[in-house]
Amino acid sequence: MRIYILILSFLITFINLKAQIVKVDSLQFPEKKEGNDRNVMLNAASTSEPREIQIGLPDAGTYVRENSLPAVYYTNPQALSTNWRSDLSLEKVGLVNVAENAITTGNIGYGINSIDKLGGDQFQGAFKYFGNQYNMQQFDVNVSGPLLKSKGLYYSASIFQSYDPGSFNIKFTDFQDQINMYKIALTKVFNNNKGKITFLYKNAEDYRLTLVTQNAPFIYVGNGNVKQYKNFKLGTSSYAPVDGSMTYMNIRNGRMETTNLRDASLNRTNEYNLLTDINLSDNYKLKINAKYMRSMASMVYQTPMGLTYENQIPSDMQYYYEDTNVPYVGDVQSRMSALNRGFIDTFLLTSELSAKTKNHNWRIGLNEWYYNIDYSSNTTMYNQEVAKNPRRLRTQNLATGESFTYYDYNRNASEYYKGFENRLALYGTDNWAISDRFNLYYGLRLEYYKLKGKNLPYERYTGFHLGDTHTYGPDQTETIQEQSFDFNWLNTVATVTANYVLMPHFGLTGEFTYNTQRPHIDNFAGFSNPSTKQIKVPMARVGIYLNNDWIQLTSMFTWIQKTNNYTRLNLINPANESEIVAKSLNFDIETLAWTTDLVTYPFKNFDLHFLFTYQKPKYKKYETSAFGKSYNFTGNIVTEIPQVLIELDPKYQITPKLSLWASFRYFSKTYANLSNALYFNGRWETFGGINWDVNKHLMLNATVVNFLNQTGAKGTISGSELKTKEEIEANPQAYKNVLMTGSYIRPLTIEFSATIKF
Repeated sequence: MRIYILILSFLITFINLKAQIVKVDSLQFPEKKEGNDRNVMLNAASTSEPREIQIGLPDAGTYVRENSLPAVYYTNPQALSTNWRSDLSLEKVGLVNVAENAITTGNIGYGINSIDKLGGDQFQGAFKYFGNQYNMQQFDVNVSGPLLKSKGLYYSASIFQSYDPGSFNIKFTDFQDQINMYKIALTKVFNNNKGKITFLYKNAEDYRLTLVTQNAPFIYVGNGNVKQYKNFKLGTSSYAPVDGSMTYMNIRNGRMETTNLRDASLNRTNEYNLLTDINLSDNYKLKINAKYMRSMASMVYQTPMGLTYENQIPSDMQYYYEDTNVPYVGDVQSRMSALNRGFIDTFLLTSELSAKTKNHNWRIGLNEWYYNIDYSSNTTMYNQEVAKNPRRLRTQNLATGESFTYYDYNRNASEYYKGFENRLALYGTDNWAISDRFNLYYGLRLEYYKLKGKNLPYERYTGFHLGDTHTYGPDQTETIQEQSFDFNWLNTVATVTANYVLMPHFGLTGEFTYNTQRPHIDNFAGFSNPSTKQIKVPMARVGIYLNNDWIQLTSMFTWIQKTNNYTRLNLINPANESEIVAKSLNFDIETLAWTTDLVTYPFKNFDLHFLFTYQKPKYKKYETSAFGKSYNFTGNIVTEIPQVLIELDPKYQITPKLSLWASFRYFSKTYANLSNALYFNGRWETFGGINWDVNKHLMLNATVVNFLNQTGAKGTISGSELKTKEEIEANPQAYKNVLMTGSYIRPLTIEFSATIKF
């Protein structure tokens, strides 16, 4: 009922407003809400998801909306690519800046808003084929047009199918990512340009194993470089288990169960959308978009943990190949399997009343977002050989006679929660042309946030499951049972951007955004409840801009901070890599940055985009203890985030129908563990291609990813989290030419696509 009251109040406000249209010279001011797409779908880590645009904070990914509604509500356990692709079903895909994303969604970081293609007066059809040298096959088709034109009825239908084996052969399945996605939309257009209403249905089924295949072994040389381990080639050799079978203990009931990793990775979603656009008058528009999603979402990890050299294996331990029972001699990798699955119901509604009036372009919006989930994660440990397509090992303790393949069921990262969160938010923005020299964009969001559910906030142990009775100490015996949590909070976002023209097309720009949040429901998944203190994210920018016919330049200094950031870690004892402990903690982050963004047209048919960023993201108040020792990482650089980023995007139009383009991205040294003792040297991510519009019916595109053919590791190094600079300085040889595991750079990939319009 409160939703309808708020919508009614918008209409009452509209009835009482009177204004006139005014034209403002947009070239005088930088873009307020959305910029170009910044090649956001060129992702060196994935063929299916947009890249992350750095803002100096971890976990500040690119938040994707479809028709102004979240494509997926949270990306764990429902990954974005399981229910959204940048395909022919979309009419538009545009980048949304940090302030606009915060106001309209309450989230942190850049966003993407994609708009579905709807039917029009003329029949339109398109078919696209996409493939690469690793035998990826992708088929994409959309048709749209009038159904009953005299009645104002139109349709649009799409099919998207992708079969991606990755860049190596996974032995237990054909594809590391396989999706079938179908959409159909029916639109009713009202007479006299009064608006339209659309019903859109989407069905998506995806098997996603990318988190199973993302790690590999390598030799860490010690100076930021890595080299090949034996005959294992990063990016083209598989470290996924040769056998996809996995045995685990169900955290819900304690039963031992066996599954196949492919089956465990199944995602399935049915989505129902109602999209409404109403032209209340020439200047006023009302948009109401709603959707309901029913999803089974799965996320499967095979996380490398400790590594033991052959000469360090205790004399009372013997390993055997599980499949043949033949003794194994060699290096041993311990690995954690995490099978995550959630059953999700999502209801999303966003409405906006907008108008262009004298000197103003304003809107008032409403979000009513409800997310209900029943989620669990089952974890198990096992050992494997360090080799291509590794085989699982059986462990024999010669001293006790104990023999096992799997161990530590649900001890490490097992998770469980169920419940809902509801976000009811009212927001408004105004783009105010105060004068021909001064422009002000400002907005406010007020969000009532309800969070309620049940979880299992108990220390994990081997055999942990719901209903189990466990003795934690001499006088502490507990039965593992659901515990309730229930919170009500008010989140706020405020933003203001000011632009002042000093001379034609040149001026000063400044921005301030203040975002407050509280813990999300997935923060209650682990062994302890998160801090419920307010999360504060202030961001301030100041700089200059220049916009004219041949150059668009913005150069800005940025300060951003995030307090009470929550994380859960699986820490490995540096003195005994078989000892693992799960920890949760809250910490602060602060980043200072200087960014210059330039688009120029130095000569005919050529344009160049250049982006330079220098940033220094640091941990604040980052303290923890483990294995009888205290650790303080305050002041260290945040792991995996480079301090220098450079982008160069040249494009040359050879003829009106033929163009060449390239994209060069440089990421400077990144630290691979919390103490900043280990690091990876800087790297280039490179793309290049040719686009040829053969005629109005046929378009051909060829792209080369990583055309410099760089190989190497990135991210963090498993098992190195707590290794300190002091330990490395005391024994530097121990950390040179060391066998480690981590993620890696995508190998050279040649892609080809052909699009036929009919």
